Amino acid sequence: MKAPFFTPGSRGQPVRDVQTVLQSLGFYNGAIDGIYGPRTASAVAAFQRSQRLVGDGRVGALTWQALRTPVRRRF
Repeated sequence: MKAPFFTPGSRGQPVRDVQTVLQSLGFYNGAIDGIYGPRTASAVAAFQRSQRLVGDGRVGALTWQALRTPVRRRF
């Protein structure tokens, strides 16, 4: 199964799933609304940087994999 790809403007249940994971990890504090807006993109970018990924705010294969595995916060 191919990982979904999300950018600002994406919508739906998979975006809600990403928002929920980001919220549980302390990266997102907005509404779980399924809309990939600026707040979600900013949270994704912060998460990506914490995982030493490119902080571009888009959810591609590497970010999706990192979201689905236990997070190792790196400070």
